[in-house]
Amino acid sequence: MGIRYLDLLSCWYFSIFALQISNLPSLTTRAHGLSSNKSMSLATYVEAFVSIRYVCLVFDYRRWGLSDGIPRDVLRVQEQLDGYRTVIKYARQQAEFDPHRVVVIYEHAIYAFQPSVNAFAVIAQCPYTGTMPLFDAEPVYIPVGTQPGRVGVMTTPGSEDGLWAICPEQRSIPRYKPYSRAADIQCPILVVAPLEDNLCTMEGIHKIKNTSRAEVFETVKAGHFEVYPGQLYYDASIVSQITFLRRNVPV
Repeated sequence: MGIRYLDLLSCWYFSIFALQISNLPSLTTRAHGLSSNKSMSLATYVEAFVSIRYVCLVFDYRRWGLSDGIPRDVLRVQEQLDGYRTVIKYARQQAEFDPHRVVVIYEHAIYAFQPSVNAFAVIAQCPYTGTMPLFDAEPVYIPVGTQPGRVGVMTTPGSEDGLWAICPEQRSIPRYKPYSRAADIQCPILVVAPLEDNLCTMEGIHKIKNTSRAEVFETVKAGHFEVYPGQLYYDASIVSQITFLRRNVPV
């Protein structure tokens, strides 16, 4: 499965079906969150979905886990979004899957909200929506070019004026705020939102809920990691996901 620079994404394929079946199964695609890989408990989720007759593809982002890419363990949001695009495209080209019933299940990548993905349904557990305390802190920027005596990279006489001469427009660095695209959601979506999540806060969840038709399952008193396998609220989280699938993507 290819991505840019000929790097390969490592995928696991889970199914209880033989290759020759009369009705093509619905497919769920999934990757992990910020700095994790598929070996970190994703098989537990997949087994739950496969047991109720969904097939699943689970993958590692480029540079992470068993996927190719160097330097290793570098977070690049666009590459993670490209990873979803690549896996979804690959899945739709396979004869054993129903290309019109692809469900995207993920933690942090909100790319599936975009209409171009054409997901049949989406499940998001503890999603990064653009409001994370760590990322909400205001960054400190150092000018590339400035006047002599000031803090900057190029401080020799003429550096600042020279830079502005070839780049006259003000430049800014865009921040990744998935909640700003919530109005674009066209498919059924379930958001599993722990009320005491201090990493991916409820602020962004509320913005998505208020500007889309997203269904939000709020797990009372749960923290960010308490809805993962082996933790107190995992059962509540997985039951909500299975209920959502059965209602919106019946097999």
